[in-house]
Amino acid sequence: MTEAGTLEAFRASGHTLGNVEGDFIEWHRGRPFYYCWMVMVDSSAWNSAAREAALRLRRWLLSGYARQSHVTILPGGFPRRGSLDMSAISACVRRILPFRISLGPLGSFTSSPCFEVVDPDAMLGRLRSALRPVLRDPLAQVSDASYLPHLTVGLYRDCFSTGGIAAAIESFPPVSVESVIQVDWISLCAYDTSSIKGPLTEVARVELGSGRTNVLGHAELFRNGCDDRTGCRRSP
Repeated sequence: MTEAGTLEAFRASGHTLGNVEGDFIEWHRGRPFYYCWMVMVDSSAWNSAAREAALRLRRWLLSGYARQSHVTILPGGFPRRGSLDMSAISACVRRILPFRISLGPLGSFTSSPCFEVVDPDAMLGRLRSALRPVLRDPLAQVSDASYLPHLTVGLYRDCFSTGGIAAAIESFPPVSVESVIQVDWISLCAYDTSSIKGPLTEVARVELGSGRTNVLGHAELFRNGCDDRTGCRRSP
């Protein structure tokens, strides 16, 4: 994803897709949480850039977007009790060493403005390939051809012409070189299905290189390797 390519496609789309706030029962069917595998980002440079971009684009965005900075790797869907095999997940992730990513230029999808995430060694793609065989959710099987790593800034609140938004995006200053971060672990996160903009809850971590796992909540989902709600044994 490049700035020119992203904005060209965004501009050519003509209009944004407005996001609707609501509790979509026909989707979640009473299930309280949806899960995703992510890189949770703890970086002042990334957080500052996201806040500044949201401020500049605020006239077009839903208010109250509360998701922490993150890069989605794969959707986890609605896992059933005991359906996540931590030994298998650990074995997949331990083969991948820590790596670095950085924040690229600001761009936009039709539903949300976002920053490109620069992954020079395509390690996020490797993680997707490693995790996919052990994740049962059909959405995890989506082709990598449609995967564009990004940092979401917010959600468009209505159908707007893309021209003015693209101009505002083009005027956004370059991101600091301090935006390079190291990815040492990946996280399974959950969000409340009753809100499209609510915060993420980190449920589990898996360390790259070692495969060490730590369950932080929702322990009923996990099997093979978990001791209790606070931690898991390292897979043999």
